[in-house]
Amino acid sequence: MLTTLISFFVTLGVLITFHELGHYWVARWCGVRVLRFSVGFGRVLIKRFDRNGTEWAISAIPLGGYVKMLDQDDLAPSSKISSSEHSAATHANPPGSPDPRGSSFQSQPVLKRFAIVAAGPVFNLLLAVFLYASINFVGNKEPEAVLAPPTANSPAAMAGLKGGDKVVAINQTAIASWPQLRWNLLQRLADGGEAEITIERGGAQLHRTLQLPTLADPSQADPMRDLGLGLASGPPIVRSVVEGSVAQRAGLISRDLIICVGETNRPDIGSLVQIIQNNAGKPLELEVDRNGEKLKFIVTPSPHTLENGQTIGRAGIQLGADIPMVEVS
Repeated sequence: MLTTLISFFVTLGVLITFHELGHYWVARWCGVRVLRFSVGFGRVLIKRFDRNGTEWAISAIPLGGYVKMLDQDDLAPSSKISSSEHSAATHANPPGSPDPRGSSFQSQPVLKRFAIVAAGPVFNLLLAVFLYASINFVGNKEPEAVLAPPTANSPAAMAGLKGGDKVVAINQTAIASWPQLRWNLLQRLADGGEAEITIERGGAQLHRTLQLPTLADPSQADPMRDLGLGLASGPPIVRSVVEGSVAQRAGLISRDLIICVGETNRPDIGSLVQIIQNNAGKPLELEVDRNGEKLKFIVTPSPHTLENGQTIGRAGIQLGADIPMVEVS
């Protein structure tokens, strides 16, 4: 919670400061005198004057900043201005310099005043463009395009897609991550038709044809759910093994990565739990990855009767999962 608050205030400070820099730079370009540029609010902690007479300050409350431009009130004989603003004005206008009235904000033409006011939001927009472009150019982690078991009778199930399939292309367009898969299919759903899905399954590449219904308004439902497609949570990881359980007797230990159960390759947690519950008293072959070594174990889930009389299987393991990530730029 504390980290979130600190991150929020630091981000807010950066955004506001850059916003004010936009006002400052365009004001200077338009010939307006800037009396003060402050990072933060409240009592001034550190300050200095540049050759243009602008006071650059760091203030006590680090929540953004502000720009103080010369206005008509500062030039009025009866106006009261602070000592720092007076010092800035006199520093910028030594005896014999031109009349400062032409360098106030109010004295500028409408178009220049509009440019100064609009510069802050425009600079924030440019900052967003720069940051997003930089992140995507350098690259970032995104979930790998590995499918969860499709829902029954869905277009994905009828196309022959299975849980653990890794999508590598759609209509011969390479796919590296789940966001790329989702975006590609959403674009095609506007017209309907079909899409050729290239998947990796068991080390081989297979092609499947996915029928796409015409979707007039994607906001009314989750198009991916309607297709029966979901993101796999990643191979289940054994977090702990219950003492004396069938899993312990079979030889499973903490940190084992379950990569196959029965005929199901790369199961997610939900499908693994369902398979174990549906096979009470029946032996199941589990293939695990233990520190890079592939091992196989036979686990026979022990029967357990629920209050409603239903009998389910239990193996005595607590599971977790890490979503596979891929670097995308």
